[in-house]
Amino acid sequence: MKTIKIKSPAKINLGLKVVGKRSDGYHNIETIFQMVSLYDDITLTESDGGITLYSNNKNIPLNEKNLAYKAAYLLRERSGVKKGVKIEIDKNIPVSAGLGGGSSNAAVTLLGLNYIWGLKFSKKELLSIARLLGADVPFFLSGVRALGTGRGDELQILPVTNKFYVILLNPWLSISTEWVYKNLKLKLTKERKNINIKKFISKKGAIGDIRDILSNDLESVVMEKYDVIGRMKELLLSAGAYGSLMSGSGSTVFGIFKDYSSAKQAGEMLKREEWSLFLTEALTGLDKIYPGEVIV
Repeated sequence: MKTIKIKSPAKINLGLKVVGKRSDGYHNIETIFQMVSLYDDITLTESDGGITLYSNNKNIPLNEKNLAYKAAYLLRERSGVKKGVKIEIDKNIPVSAGLGGGSSNAAVTLLGLNYIWGLKFSKKELLSIARLLGADVPFFLSGVRALGTGRGDELQILPVTNKFYVILLNPWLSISTEWVYKNLKLKLTKERKNINIKKFISKKGAIGDIRDILSNDLESVVMEKYDVIGRMKELLLSAGAYGSLMSGSGSTVFGIFKDYSSAKQAGEMLKREEWSLFLTEALTGLDKIYPGEVIV
């Protein structure tokens, strides 16, 4: 039986604009995804039985409601393979926090099982399954930075020309993405300044241009109910962040720093009992993450 261990990275949204509502109930968006160096650790062990799931985190489902479980189930159905798998998720990424932890877990489960089950599915085939699992899942199979349009699953891979550092502040709040979109007032978002994604892409997305796109149409919905979001943004900026924004549908807020020393100093200033703090860096390539460590 084979075992594979894979790092499952978090993401932030450097900018997020809601374009409009779709007929299928989702929303069309424009966003810039960026992977950062905060990871869950996924261990997949081939078995003769079904799909079993274990985790150190009591707040995630350990059944068919878990995206990693769904990924394994769909891949097994699509391939016709008779093998099973034990999935172990060592969670470090906060849950329901705008960091894509569940989507990332699903993506790396597809990657790992494709290897240990010997399926040899192409990237295109894996992406077709990923789109069934969730709008963010395809990104984690694609690249460390991407423009996401449509539901967020239509991707244009973007280069990362400069390393920068990111402080993540999570106030121990789990926020439902469905609730955020349900309370979004689209008319108000259209009146706000558009995030300048085209300019950002044309300049190859250097850190000096990131501030131009730091806008999130979902932020006002969450801030209206949770004032800690605005407070964390202000504190990050006062600690020297180049820019600050809520990621995705929240509740994590991030601050961008040009170098490690300034990020570390800010991190020391921002330690509080009321939130968790992670000092990360923007990932520049997938080579250090995938395909993981294979144990035969």
